[in-house]
Amino acid sequence: MSEINESKRIHSRNHQYSYEQRTSNEARNSSDIQNDIRDWQFQTAKENGFLNADKVNMETKGWKMFADSLAKKMDRSGANNSIGITDWIALSGGNPTNVALFL
Repeated sequence: MSEINESKRIHSRNHQYSYEQRTSNEARNSSDIQNDIRDWQFQTAKENGFLNADKVNMETKGWKMFADSLAKKMDRSGANNSIGITDWIALSGGNPTNVALFL
């Protein structure tokens, strides 16, 4: 299942469509392929006694979105806070005590 999920991610990454393109045959075929694979996965999971695959899938999507947004936020704040105002205050004066406070 993990290899299938990875192939689905690659497929969706390589087949992204704009709003206008979503009505094209290629976009519909791509969507149908993904839906059929998802249905097959859920059916296979149910056959093997894993009855809550859809709930696990939704939780995984939610945590993935959370992790992506957190990473994006950390990237933005990291660029802004390389040297902050408190660092400049600690370094003000230029004496060894201030440098030690900074370090």
